[in-house]
Amino acid sequence: MENIAQFPNDYKGSVITFYHLTNEEYCKLRRAGLIAKKLNTYRLILNFREIQIECPVILHDKRPVAVVLPAFKLPYYPYPCFVYLFAVAMYLSGVSMRKAAIITGKKYGIPHFSHSTISRAFSKMVLNISLLNTILNAEVSDNTAANIALPGKPTCIVSKHCSDIKRELAPLLFSVLAPILEIPFKESLIVFEHFRKYCCLLF
Repeated sequence: MENIAQFPNDYKGSVITFYHLTNEEYCKLRRAGLIAKKLNTYRLILNFREIQIECPVILHDKRPVAVVLPAFKLPYYPYPCFVYLFAVAMYLSGVSMRKAAIITGKKYGIPHFSHSTISRAFSKMVLNISLLNTILNAEVSDNTAANIALPGKPTCIVSKHCSDIKRELAPLLFSVLAPILEIPFKESLIVFEHFRKYCCLLF
């Protein structure tokens, strides 16, 4: 079963529980004995509200073996994936981490979004840069294209306090994330494309 659900980052509905399977799909899988009756529930914060995500548990020989998460939900993370991608993109565009955290918090309705969260997300994305890079159909060792700034396009500016490896890979990471700053919902599509290609989460 593919993790292909996507979540609109401008969600402002009054419903606080989100289901990424229709009732018909859920009942069909239950009858086939492929998922457990009890769903796992996870909490997300977005647009000044708490959202409950109910995820089906996959069974094998009547035993739970995995949980199907929608593409916007990362395990153990309190915010949708596109929030972290936007925050890191803002930081790499030359905004300080603290200011990027404030901008991100206002955009997504997360008042306590922290600059330390951006730092952790940035570090984890750097670890996956080789997979991210293939989205651009380029080699990790050749980041020439990542350093070319087109007129009117944001450029990568990295803090001098970053480690050498982060400074080296930041332009390449930014070349993947830069469209987030210009194209609505692109942050969700990046996660979706990554999962479809590699069957694993972005970070």
